[in-house]
Amino acid sequence: MGCDKCVPVSVRAGQRGPRPVYQVLAGSTPVMVTTQKVLVARLGDEQWSQLLTCSAGGRSSIVKQTAVRTGTVVVAVSGRPGLVDARVHEAVAKATGARSTER
Repeated sequence: MGCDKCVPVSVRAGQRGPRPVYQVLAGSTPVMVTTQKVLVARLGDEQWSQLLTCSAGGRSSIVKQTAVRTGTVVVAVSGRPGLVDARVHEAVAKATGARSTER
C-alpha cells in the first residue's frame, strides 16, 4: 500500500496504555491505522515489535512489524503475524551469518 500522507489522528486507550491512531491516505482512500507494541523474543542486542491494524471501507487487516539489531546489523520483518513469528529467527540468522537453532 502506498502512502501519500500519514496524519496522527488520536490516541486511544488500550489494555496496556495508549495506542496511537493514524490516518493514512492510499491514493484518495483514508485508512485508519492503530498501533500496538507487542513482545518479541530476545534475538539480538535490541528488538522491537508492533501490530498495525489497518481499517478501510469496513474491512481490516493486521500486520506485524518486528525489528532486531545484532551489532551493526538491523533486520526488519513485516507481514502476517504468524509468518513474522515463524520467520524472524531465520531472517536474523541469515542476515548475521549464524545458523538458526530455533524453529
